[in-house]
Amino acid sequence: MKVLIFNHHPDCSLYMWRAMKEIGLEVDFATEDLTMKVGFPHSSTKNNKFEVVNRLYSPEEFNPEFKNVSFTDKISHDLYLSIQPEVVNIFGPYAYWDAQMQYFLRNFGHINVRKSCNHPEAQKFGFKFCANWIPNQNYSLDNPKLITQLITQHQLVQETEELIKLQDSGYPVVIAGGDNCKNGFIRDTEILPKTSMLVHNKQFGINCYAVCKALDLGIPVYMSKATKQIIGFDDLPDSLFLFKEELSILDAYNQSLSINRKTIQDTYRSIYTLDRTVSTLKECLK
Repeated sequence: MKVLIFNHHPDCSLYMWRAMKEIGLEVDFATEDLTMKVGFPHSSTKNNKFEVVNRLYSPEEFNPEFKNVSFTDKISHDLYLSIQPEVVNIFGPYAYWDAQMQYFLRNFGHINVRKSCNHPEAQKFGFKFCANWIPNQNYSLDNPKLITQLITQHQLVQETEELIKLQDSGYPVVIAGGDNCKNGFIRDTEILPKTSMLVHNKQFGINCYAVCKALDLGIPVYMSKATKQIIGFDDLPDSLFLFKEELSILDAYNQSLSINRKTIQDTYRSIYTLDRTVSTLKECLK
């Protein structure tokens, strides 16, 4: 089977691309020109590079797993994958929609098309479950100190105001994710190794990658219990998180400084495996 991926978010594309290659499928990425030509409003592929916010990285710079990816501006595939719902109207029965946003999950489960999401309750919303996966990362700092929030729409998250106050009071807070954020754009892979606790109480996406990367590095994540369930982390034990209902940001941060990071990392990696992603993808492709 030949699959064409329309890249609208490199992290979302990576886990699907890697699992499809593991299965033995022939996988290409659509160029920006082809993406726009067929009718998508946006592409995160530009000049055969991957866009993160408004920065461009070669595929291998974005992640070494992307070595030797191929791009095409031709339509000659058996299946067309996108995280955007437009793929359904553009490619009909040849479409594969991998939903990544809460709005899509809760409003479009009725659409009769091959579709998946990486929320453990996918079936409840009318989707098939395809498990998320990220490559293991190298952790380089023994004593990270930062309280980090990574989100482009920081003004929509209640915790931002408190984080700004803590930052103004001298605490090592970083609020990043886009040029409009207090600390501008910083790639998650650059800031997380310096982070003691990730604050991530946003409820827009599904299985958010900032959370996945933090847990893979053994970093506890601060959010509400409701957020953990809503965004699709109920297949992970509560011990990997620090909950808003139980602790203030500052109390949670102080606790994170002495937490057993190896336990968090080992637990996360034992559940979010490439084998699980591959097996769930095979079910989605039936």
